Order: sequence, then C-alpha cells, then structure tokens
Amino acid sequence: MSGGLTRFWLRSSLRISADEQVRFLERLLDDELPFSKRNHAIVKEALVLERSAAGVFCGKTGSGRATDDEADLGWFIGWVRTGDRTVVFAANALGENAWGWEVEKKVRSILADRGVWPVNDAGGVRSGRSGGGSENSGSGVGMPKEAADDSSDRRSDTAMLKSAMEIHEAILESRSVSKNGDVVLVLSAYVHQSTGEPGVEAGSVTRERLEIRVASGKLDGEMPHLPVRIEEGQGECGGESYVNLLRVPVQKSEPFELELLALTGEEFRVTGPTASVRFLSRPAFIDLEAPH
Repeated sequence: MSGGLTRFWLRSSLRISADEQVRFLERLLDDELPFSKRNHAIVKEALVLERSAAGVFCGKTGSGRATDDEADLGWFIGWVRTGDRTVVFAANALGENAWGWEVEKKVRSILADRGVWPVNDAGGVRSGRSGGGSENSGSGVGMPKEAADDSSDRRSDTAMLKSAMEIHEAILESRSVSKNGDVVLVLSAYVHQSTGEPGVEAGSVTRERLEIRVASGKLDGEMPHLPVRIEEGQGECGGESYVNLLRVPVQKSEPFELELLALTGEEFRVTGPTASVRFLSRPAFIDLEAPH
C-alpha cells in the first residue's frame, strides 16, 4: 500500500469497489470486523447523519483523485435503517467536480424516489457528523457587511464554544496581497464547534467563509489556479503546531505559518510575523456532531 500515513486513503494503491464497500459496511453493522463491540458502536454512532421517528440515516462522503492525472473522484457510503429494514449503499462518481457531496445529493434523490428516506433540508438540524451538504449557499464573495456583522453577533451568544476550521476539503476561493504587503486568503471551510475539543468531541459543524490575513506575508511554492480544493494543511499559529484543524477566530498570531496541499497537486506556503483569521459569513448549515 502506497501513499504514506497521511495520504494512503486518498492517493495510493489501496482500492475498493462499491460492492466491496457494501460488504464491509454489512460486516460493520453486524459487529463482524476484527474490533471490539465498543469500537463498532463508536464508528456507527459517528456516521449518523439524521434521526427521526422513521429511523436513522448514516453516511460519509469522500473526495479525492484516483491518480494525479485523473478526474475528480467522489464517494458516498452508508445505510438507512427504518424499523426492521436496513438498506446499505455505496456510490462513487468519476469526472469533473464529482465531489463526495455531489454524490450524496444523487444518492439521497434515489433513496427518496424509492421511498427509502425523504430528502433532507440542508438548512435544518441534523444529528451526527456531516461529510457533505450544501456548498456555502447564500454566502457569495460580495456578501454585505451586515451579514458578516450578524455572523459575529451570533457567535457572541455562544462565547463558551471553541471553534476550529477544518483545512481538509476547504475551498481556497481567492488570494491577494494588500497595499501594505498583507497576504489575504479567503476560504470556504467546515467549522467545528464544541465546549470541548472542536472536531474531536461532541458539538456542531457549519460551512462558512473565512479570511486569513498574514501581515507582511511571504508566499512560497507552486500556486494553483483558483478556486481550488485543499487536500491537507498544517503549520504553526501562536507558537502551537496544527494539522488540518486550525482554532478560529485568531486575533493576532505570533508567528504564523500555513502549508497547503491542493487537490490538484500544488504545494505552497504562506508565512508572516503575525496573522488574523475572521469569519466572513453566516453558517450555510448546522449539524449536531457526535463524538469521534
């Protein structure tokens, strides 16, 4: 198996078909994998997307590329349990913009057409961790100031919550340099919120736009054509290292470093003596998130 510790599940010799994925999920549901029943239960709970009087909907998206030269690859796998009936599914798509959440939309439409599970309103509350959902609906690049201010007011009501931006699968929308030399990045990303450790302990997930402003910033590496999806990111913020989860907002980090790997293969870095990270939009949707 190639790909290394951080990429074996994205770009490597590891392969699985949709049929094999369904068989794997069936073994997970029946507690037949070589792990404890407790671990089976934890994974099954983490995959819950929706609960209702009708039953439970579980799933997970995945996005990547089969190889560096191939088109986008998206997956959506999971199961629906209603009463005594369980429907296990696995779907993938290969092509331009064939991201996991696009596959999720198609699978949900098929399940709704067949009467397995009704279409979910992405603006509503869902239980479980979301790997898909709407792409930043209602929050375009030209969002008026009132919307951003309303977003800040909303967060002031939940001051006890800790937040972290998920760099993996974020969209880098724009990159610019201000007159005073600040490097400004605008991203659309998942933001995890929790009273504990965001992205790890129980909490919520939103899709939001954020601005990273690096004072007197320096850009190094190969810059991709924008917009581009980010495969992974890491760096240093305020003297602390981070990998794929950056605590936000950031008022003033000393120093700041961010290394990004684009899904298209380019690697680049931005560094500076100080940096700030702020929210630009209202959340696109809110999910209740189960512990990982």
